[in-house]
Parts: sequence; structure tokens; C-alpha cells
Amino acid sequence: MLEEALQKEAFAGLGGFGGLGGFVQGIVEPHVTEAFGDSFKRGTPPDIKPPNQTLDNMERKLLLQELMMTDPILSKINPAKVARAYEQLLRLSPEISKEKEVVRAELRAMVSSQALSKFDADLFAKTDASMLKRRIGTSLFNKGNAKSFRL
Repeated sequence: MLEEALQKEAFAGLGGFGGLGGFVQGIVEPHVTEAFGDSFKRGTPPDIKPPNQTLDNMERKLLLQELMMTDPILSKINPAKVARAYEQLLRLSPEISKEKEVVRAELRAMVSSQALSKFDADLFAKTDASMLKRRIGTSLFNKGNAKSFRL
């Protein structure tokens, strides 16, 4: 229900273009929805409160939809190819997948090449781990538990 409301809100601005919003949503939405299948059904450590994955995934969907519609390069690429590239980025680095400008640059690079290099994949994984550590550390610090977590 929340997902439908957010999607409606995201595409509401396009309704004034002679039904363009429904047309674009019909093209983009299936590919975006497919990219978010079972990507985040993993367990979390018991002392860490799990993030609100529904809102995180909605944020990612809206980010990808916005880039696929507004980016001058990505809007010309097959939406399925862009969604597959984003899915690969999402699997390697869930934290980075919410950073709009990083996602824009990486998607442009990923759709123009045949494959992602081992170096880039390793860099994504390491950066994601450090971002996650910082987020957890900040959360613990804000709760007054800074001594129980080390970076």
C-alpha cells in the first residue's frame, strides 16, 4: 500500500504530458520491480536493529526510476539493461546503491561496457563494508554504546 502510494507520487508529475507518466511507468516499472526481487532477504546480527528495508527499497526504486527517466544517457538505454546493471550494483553494494550521483556514474559506465571488472567489484564491496561500519558505529554512538563497536 505504501509502495503504491509512493509510486503514484513519483509519477504524478508526468501526468500533465498527455499521459506520458503512464507510458513511462509502464516501460520502466516492470524492470525496476524485477531488480528488487529477493535482494534484501538476509539476516542481521541480533544486537543491531534491522533497517526498514521496505523504505530503503522504495528509495532505491525511486532513484532508479528517476535516473532512467531524466538522465540524458541512461534514458536512451534499454531499461532492462539499466535495471540489470543496477541489480548488480545493488548486490555488490547495497549502501552505495542509495547514493544518486555514484549510481549515475556507475550505471553509465556499466551499460557502456560488457562486464564489471574484478577491481571494481572488490572496490564496491570494500566501500560498502566501510559505509555500513560507519552507519552502525554512528547508530551505536548515538545510543551511548560507542565502546561496544570498533571501526
